[in-house]
Amino acid sequence: MPVLPPRSATILRPTVPSSAWLLCPLCLIGSKEAGGPASAASEARSPVGFRTETFTITESGADPAGAGRSLVTTVYYPAVSGDGQVAADGAPPATARGAFPLVLFSHGGGTTGTSYSNLLTRVASAGYVVAAPNYGGQTGDPTSRPADARFVISQVLTTSADPTHPLAGLVDSRRVAAMGHSMGGGITLGFVFNTCCLDDRVQAAVLLASARPAYPGEAFPPPGVPALVVHGDADTRAPYAEGRRLFEQMRSPKYLLTIHGGEHTPPFSGETQRADARVVVESIVAFLDRHLKDDPAGLDRLTAAAAGDPLVATLERG
Repeated sequence: MPVLPPRSATILRPTVPSSAWLLCPLCLIGSKEAGGPASAASEARSPVGFRTETFTITESGADPAGAGRSLVTTVYYPAVSGDGQVAADGAPPATARGAFPLVLFSHGGGTTGTSYSNLLTRVASAGYVVAAPNYGGQTGDPTSRPADARFVISQVLTTSADPTHPLAGLVDSRRVAAMGHSMGGGITLGFVFNTCCLDDRVQAAVLLASARPAYPGEAFPPPGVPALVVHGDADTRAPYAEGRRLFEQMRSPKYLLTIHGGEHTPPFSGETQRADARVVVESIVAFLDRHLKDDPAGLDRLTAAAAGDPLVATLERG
């Protein structure tokens, strides 16, 4: 498979059981103090608003497991006004621009969706609606959460279809992606890449510092979903070898973005003054543009994001 550019700086580390990182709390990464120079891509992005929705699982819901539990979900979306760096609570949505693709984001252990506000704001500002549920309780067991993720996708689509809701008409139900960090990547692997829990509405997936839990059923069944695996080669919580193994097991099209010297959390802060975080944001957006918006130029931007500084990151395609 081609390597763009060579991976000579990549460090392979010994594999450890994936359960070790599932129980490890992460430091919070959602500071809204972005600052620093923005890239050309981020300068062109739109303002972002957010709303907090509470979705309660009932026996008659799409996924009745855990009936009676509520999933507090923060929804980030393109807005008509704001500074484009910090999401504004309740800002008017940019519905005049049409419906936007949906990205379901699953947080890591010991955090919530809002812990990743910088990262999710920047993805939303590129023309996406990002729904980030707080799974709450039992966050150390991602095998129990794929049904929750599917439920939230259904609820957001229902909300968008409700003409009385403030976010009416904002989401394109035909374009859905999933993204997760650490334990949240394990959740994503369940409902996107395993026959135990598949949600066939998901058309693309981003896995950040993730490893695969022991789900029942078949992993990575055909035909496959386009995937971007992002992993730091200095990650000691979810070792880099786990991310590489995922990349090798997945079906094409697939991409592995190696962050050189990247640890488990800092590359995913979304803070544009960090070179590694900036590459991560630009790569995620470029990948989603290519595989969710069907923008052929997205692949060129994905390649360019990593090639801009080979000491920071390299990209492999398969």
